[in-house]
Amino acid sequence: MQDNKDKDKSQGVAWNIYQFLAQLPSPLLDDVPMDVLDKALSKDVMKDVIKAMDEPYASTLVYLWDLLACVAMESKTSRMGQHQLGKVFGPMVTMVTQEDMKGNRVSMNVLGASRMMAMFRRGIEWRMELKGFNFDDSDDDSD
Repeated sequence: MQDNKDKDKSQGVAWNIYQFLAQLPSPLLDDVPMDVLDKALSKDVMKDVIKAMDEPYASTLVYLWDLLACVAMESKTSRMGQHQLGKVFGPMVTMVTQEDMKGNRVSMNVLGASRMMAMFRRGIEWRMELKGFNFDDSDDDSD
């Protein structure tokens, strides 16, 4: 019974964040330069990526990653690990939209979406690591 409550809570957090971000007039990180976002090569450099961002983007993104790290750390019950959360939230908070995926711009925007998914996953993993998550015990290796 407790597993269902934890799953519902984790899914509720992720859904509320998704709904909030979907209602923004422009993507959350729309004004963050792409060269800053492109520095996110591994979870080990995410602290430097955040330092390179202006406020309020930096603190908002860290807060968001902290919330999603909690969801990912419950992936055994929520079935939403860092990879799945990166796929959902990465493109949503940046410049890539469903409309961008049409027409001649498709290849550049798909590449951009893929980079933002990876950047977001790395940010979540960075925060998970700071919260003491043991990746050796994790079964979230799906992509």
